[in-house]
Amino acid sequence: MAATQPSERLRVASQRSNPIEDVRSRVSAVVAHFTRLHQSLLAKYQKYALLSEFAQEFQEHQPSNLAKQTAYSLLYAVPSILITLISLAAVVDRNTGFGISESLREYVATQAPANLQPLLQSLVQYALVQTSAQTALMAAVISLAIAVWGAAGGVGAMVYAINDVFDVRSTRSFIQSAAVNVGLMMLSGLLVIAAFFLLAFGTKLADRFAVQIGYGSTLIDFLSSGPIFALPLLLGSLILLYWFGLDAPKSFRWLLPGAVASTVVIAILVAVLDRVLSYSNPGSAYGVAGGVLILLWTLFMLSQIVVIGAILNAVLARHYDRKFIESLKLQPEKRRDPGKIAVMTYR
Repeated sequence: MAATQPSERLRVASQRSNPIEDVRSRVSAVVAHFTRLHQSLLAKYQKYALLSEFAQEFQEHQPSNLAKQTAYSLLYAVPSILITLISLAAVVDRNTGFGISESLREYVATQAPANLQPLLQSLVQYALVQTSAQTALMAAVISLAIAVWGAAGGVGAMVYAINDVFDVRSTRSFIQSAAVNVGLMMLSGLLVIAAFFLLAFGTKLADRFAVQIGYGSTLIDFLSSGPIFALPLLLGSLILLYWFGLDAPKSFRWLLPGAVASTVVIAILVAVLDRVLSYSNPGSAYGVAGGVLILLWTLFMLSQIVVIGAILNAVLARHYDRKFIESLKLQPEKRRDPGKIAVMTYR
């Protein structure tokens, strides 16, 4: 009996002095403390609860995965849109003499990546010098059809992502889905292209038109204020996407937070990207392939921002949008996860 007591004491002493067990116990204590703090903050502060739910939805839906298909589809549309714009510029120049092509040439020379400038300049030169008005118009029509096909696929992927983050099962037929995708592509696409034109060519076109129609007109003022009107156009395109993309009744005001936040973040991203590329082009070492990679990355980031804005709208809608909550209660077949709607309240 006496012989076993020292060994027992040594075993107890070794357990007490085990550093691994000490670390584990301390980590467990810290985790338990923060868990209790988290639960307390959830119960006391509604804004914290919304932020926590937003983080959970972000982790669950993986916006990066949802944005990939949109970016790949839009990548097919971008070259076709570029050819369409160049061809239409040639048609307008031949029939009006406004000199839009000169603005395109100047923009390519000053703003386009150096590895893409020869290709873009050759497209502009071919459309203006070696192509007739009829051929340019035909090229615009064909490239526009390809652009519609690619852009509609991208919009369709974004519509799926919006319904997915809202946990809504779309019940639209194939024809209805196709009509929504093409309609959104046309409406939102026109707003986005208009915003791009105002940012890229607004001031230059205003100076050219002023020579013919004079300063002080509404058109000149509109073109000169390109950045001011570009953001509302971008915001309008996002609102259209969120409104018609979601296959469920909803309130307009609860789509605004995600649309406004996405617009602001996209504007910041474009400004930062423009500043970075003005100093150094990361894709210059890889030629045209580097430019394509930068374009793909930009489309991916823009698509991801739009999806994150939809997640923000979804979190707010489940708590505050009376129309959205009541519609899913009346149509349980549209719910992807019935448990989420069951515990939500509106104020």
